[in-house]
Amino acid sequence: KCNILDDPEKKINAYWSIANLLDYRYQVPDINQFYSNYIFTNYRTAVSGSHFYYQRELMESMTLKYNNPLNGFFASVGGMIMPNWQDKIVSSKQDGILMSSEMVDLKHRNLHWNVRTRLSKTFALWKLFTGFTGSYSEDRNLSLLSGELVPFVSKNVSAAFKFSLQPNKYISIEGSERYLHSTLSSSITSNTQASSLRTQAAVYLFPADNWKLKWNNLWLLSKRPVRSSLFFMDAAVSYLYKRAEVELNVNNIFNNQRFEQTIYSSASESTTLNYFRPREVSVKVSVNF
Repeated sequence: KCNILDDPEKKINAYWSIANLLDYRYQVPDINQFYSNYIFTNYRTAVSGSHFYYQRELMESMTLKYNNPLNGFFASVGGMIMPNWQDKIVSSKQDGILMSSEMVDLKHRNLHWNVRTRLSKTFALWKLFTGFTGSYSEDRNLSLLSGELVPFVSKNVSAAFKFSLQPNKYISIEGSERYLHSTLSSSITSNTQASSLRTQAAVYLFPADNWKLKWNNLWLLSKRPVRSSLFFMDAAVSYLYKRAEVELNVNNIFNNQRFEQTIYSSASESTTLNYFRPREVSVKVSVNF
């Protein structure tokens, strides 16, 4: 690995700064790639290495920042481009439920690039904080499928917003929302899309010095290709008596069971199926000495 240019942050003036990184990496293979016979990585996938080969990667990253602590406004925008060159390529074959892959001699180049931004602002009113982040990334990869060289293009767009406020000493509220949209396309597949939404909010109440209540909500929504929705709710109340605190928790109030979500990255499709613990009630006692 070689850092050609590494300037973590250079001040332009009192508010503006810029960070730049130019990095070159030379990667040798791991021990599995020296072994020319098949190695089973799980019960249905086998991988075969094929002698020594190199991988080279160049990364150029730049970020422009604006920080103004006087009015509580912070912003940044940046991007990265990262090509890599490889001497070999993975060749995949499907035989029933068994998928095998091996390395074959074929020099090629993959490319990853992204742009991102972040904005945040604090307000004196109600101690309000707001923040926004957004990003777009794109991967261009080559795969060898049944002897055919297939280019894949995956694109990901994400946007997130979060906030927190405290109107008075008795209540505090915070929340966030995140949207993700991903696509995967190639010469052998149509434009495949997946999108999901995650919304979270929490309310904290302090009716008295020794009482504390918490109400937490989470909404998950997967729009495509599989539509799945889940509303998750937890609640807790605690009482502090001298050095002892007793807390009553009720988790998964609606007794939700599962949630399914699909995302696309590089040249792969991943579907995650989450199973949740059933509704439960617990009591916790803690003592400070």
